[in-house]
Amino acid sequence: MALFQLEPGLFLWTLICFVVVLVILQKWAIPPLLKNLRERQARIADNLAEGQRLALAADTLAADREALLAAARLECATLVQAARDQAAALRITLVEAAQAEVAQLLADGSKRALADRQRALGALQNELATLVCDASEALVEHAFLRDEDREWSRSLVARL
Repeated sequence: MALFQLEPGLFLWTLICFVVVLVILQKWAIPPLLKNLRERQARIADNLAEGQRLALAADTLAADREALLAAARLECATLVQAARDQAAALRITLVEAAQAEVAQLLADGSKRALADRQRALGALQNELATLVCDASEALVEHAFLRDEDREWSRSLVARL
């Protein structure tokens, strides 16, 4: 028996089976397959369109976000600069106030020191006048009892 020999009966039955299977497939199998392919193509096209729409929306949102960030950075820089300016002005004001307070304290201290010096000098002069009067009384054995005499001795000490 030859492998490639043509037998008309077998050929006819093969052709009939092929046509029957082809008709069955075309009637019941191919239409649902084609329908599923078309639906899949439509879904893919819709998904691609949705993906492009979402990509555009994402790009728009990214641009909006960058614009907001730039505005926020600018506002932040403005606020920081304003705070620095206020701090510098406050520093200058506080330094001037402190310098004025120091000058006032120095002036008050000088006045108090001068007053204390004058009081101490007056007290010292009074003590010296009393001492001179007491020494004079002892030397001349004369009592300076009158206020005029004591005043005269105080003026004498003040001149010295």
